Amino acid sequence: MEIRKLTKENVEDIYNCLLSNDEYNKMSNDEVSRKVAEDMLSCRPPGIMEENKTLYGAFEEDKCIGISDVIFGYPDKETSFIGLLMIDGEHHKQGYGKRFYELIEKVIDSNAYKKIALGVLMNNMKGYTFWQKQGYVLKEIRKRKDTSEETDIKYMEKEIKNT
Repeated sequence: MEIRKLTKENVEDIYNCLLSNDEYNKMSNDEVSRKVAEDMLSCRPPGIMEENKTLYGAFEEDKCIGISDVIFGYPDKETSFIGLLMIDGEHHKQGYGKRFYELIEKVIDSNAYKKIALGVLMNNMKGYTFWQKQGYVLKEIRKRKDTSEETDIKYMEKEIKNT
């Protein structure tokens, strides 16, 4: 597996990955469309510069099998935030999520950040268990900020050792 920065040329890859995850889409109530896929390339919290946001793809033999949204230096200068890590539905339960995450962590670690943060939907027990297995600790319950709906998320963090 290798990871690559995604661009507008990858909108179809992003869309297909989103579309293949029915269970997550039902939990999140997020719309799946090509416009949403395209917006993922640039959508970021207020005050965050474009260069601090990267959407990565996980590739196996030139096929995109996962996407991960990373915001460097957010919510503070020592932390990077994983907004999403998703594996194509056909590739679940095969270890790809763990491998993809490990590659993302290496990228964040190589940029000298001390922590990684993320939010897990309250009703996403599979996701919560996955992140616990990766060493993340629940810090607090927060309001989800990237949607118009009032939903809570489990805010989790992990300290990393810079190599």
